[in-house]
Amino acid sequence: MEVTLRHTLLVFNKILDTYMHQFFEFYAGLEDPFLHPKFKNSHPQLNSTVDELQIAFCDLPEKLQSRLLSLDISLLLSASTDSELYNLRAFIYQNNISCKFKTFLTVLGHEITLAQQFINQEKMDRYDYLPVKDFSYDKLLKL
Repeated sequence: MEVTLRHTLLVFNKILDTYMHQFFEFYAGLEDPFLHPKFKNSHPQLNSTVDELQIAFCDLPEKLQSRLLSLDISLLLSASTDSELYNLRAFIYQNNISCKFKTFLTVLGHEITLAQQFINQEKMDRYDYLPVKDFSYDKLLKL
C-alpha cells in the first residue's frame, strides 16, 4: 500500500508542478501579450491539467485531502474552464499578487513532500497531529 501511496503522491506533485508551469505561461500572456501571444486569452493545456489535478486529488488519502483543503487548494480545483482560469489570472494580475500565488502553489507542493516524508518514515498515522498552518505573521509583532 505504501508503494501505491508514494506513487499517488508523486503523480499529484508532478501534475501540480505542471499546473504551476502552465499557469505562469498563461500569466505571461497577460503581462506581455506581444511576447506571448498564444497565451493571451487561454492556455491550450491548462484546463485539462486542472482536470487531472482534480482526479489526482480524489486519489489522495482523506487526511491529506483535508489538509490541502485547509490550505485552500479549492482555489485551484475550482478554476478549470478557460473563462474561470482567465478570471483567476485577471484577479491575480489586478491585485498584483503573482508572487503570493506562486508561494501558495509552493506551499501546496511542500505539503505533498511532507506527506511523502511521513510515509517514508512509516508515520502517516501521525500526520493528523500536524498543527493547522497559520500565515498570520502579525503575531510576531506581539512577541
